[in-house]
Amino acid sequence: MFRRCRRPEGKDRTHHYPLDAIRFVAALSVALFHLGFYSWASETSSTSRIFAHVDALPKLASVTWFGWIGVNVFFVISGFVIANSANGASPISFLKSRALRLYPAAWICATITLIAWLAIAHRPPSELMGPYFHAMALWPLPNWIDGVYWSLAVEVCFYATIFLLLVFQQFKHLTLYAWVLTLLSGAYLGAISFGVLPDSGWVWLHSDVLLLQHGPLFAIGIWMWKSSGRRNLIPDYIGLGTAIGVALIGIGLRAESLQLVEAPAASGFSIEEPMIVWLVILAFMFTFTRWPGAFRPSSLRTCALTRKLGQATYPLYLVHNVVGAGLMHILIQAGMRPYVALVFAPAAVIALAWLIAWIAEPVIGAWLREMLNKAEVQLLRLPGGRALARPGGIAD
Repeated sequence: MFRRCRRPEGKDRTHHYPLDAIRFVAALSVALFHLGFYSWASETSSTSRIFAHVDALPKLASVTWFGWIGVNVFFVISGFVIANSANGASPISFLKSRALRLYPAAWICATITLIAWLAIAHRPPSELMGPYFHAMALWPLPNWIDGVYWSLAVEVCFYATIFLLLVFQQFKHLTLYAWVLTLLSGAYLGAISFGVLPDSGWVWLHSDVLLLQHGPLFAIGIWMWKSSGRRNLIPDYIGLGTAIGVALIGIGLRAESLQLVEAPAASGFSIEEPMIVWLVILAFMFTFTRWPGAFRPSSLRTCALTRKLGQATYPLYLVHNVVGAGLMHILIQAGMRPYVALVFAPAAVIALAWLIAWIAEPVIGAWLREMLNKAEVQLLRLPGGRALARPGGIAD
């Protein structure tokens, strides 16, 4: 008989274990998209460059082509987690927590990816150092050592807006911010859909970091967080429904772009498939967060395993693309059947992600925490620095 999970310490005493599992499954779906479809169906992606089209895997295309929907799941979870962690936090504590979450794994994974490019694709170092440092810094604009870092640029921009809400004591208006994200994105996606705004130019190129593409996903996460505390009012449900509708438009446009421009091999499939999958996952997430006690694992062992899955998700997302595709390239050239390589490569990068999360990342994280603590002491001594330690308010 296993003991039930202990409640986490701290202001948030409810850990949503199912979200850890969903996050891991979402990362795995993105990995299968890149390794099982994009590696051979795309001509210009970083995945296809290191995979070098040594073979194709068309038999699984009907289920792997829309695995990118996992990133949309990530953004919803991020909106939920950030709303929860920033509520009542000070700007400096929020900034430190995000830096400690993002940078250690990014530094480790970017370095591993750099080694993969050098060792497998034999790309010259002069081509790689700029993208490498872009990834190490989580620079919001391309190019990066691996294409997957685009989503981190989006995350960083979302964090920056939350940080500003905390600095200016406006976090109490978080719901209004969710509406702004939703309506701006709705206007942008509508303009794209009807041809009012061309899919080119400055706005289009920077739409990710301006949160015009994915803003509603973060907004959905914010309303999901409010729903978990049973704080939603009728206007919140209207906002949530609007955000879901706008997000579905974005998913449809992404599917069309993939089929018509990036990977025509997906052109025979229905663009409703990723919409339906995303809606089903979203329904599960709302259920899990609204009644977390009903879905708490029944044993400490299951709790620990679920947490480990959640912690390994981030490094898995960062290493699966170039490293996984490079590994598949090696295995297929060595004589392994492509579909067997598609099983072996994700398993290998999952193991690597686990090692990063539980061995390498804590070491780098401890060092970074010490550096940030020292920087915080100096920062708070500056004129006006104390304002960064002031709680940014409680969301309405």
